Amino acid sequence: MKIKFKDLYMDGEVVILDVSDIRMMTGDQDETILIENVDGVFYRAIVIEFV
Repeated sequence: MKIKFKDLYMDGEVVILDVSDIRMMTGDQDETILIENVDGVFYRAIVIEFV
């Protein structure tokens, strides 16, 4: 399964990650999600969909 989202750190660029590549996901008070992948890259996301 993959997750597709807009990365707010990259001006809304759409990113698709395999869920097995995600190390951590956490919700924030501003209704965004902070995602860290297994390479240590962080994304601030608005989730679009799971595909």
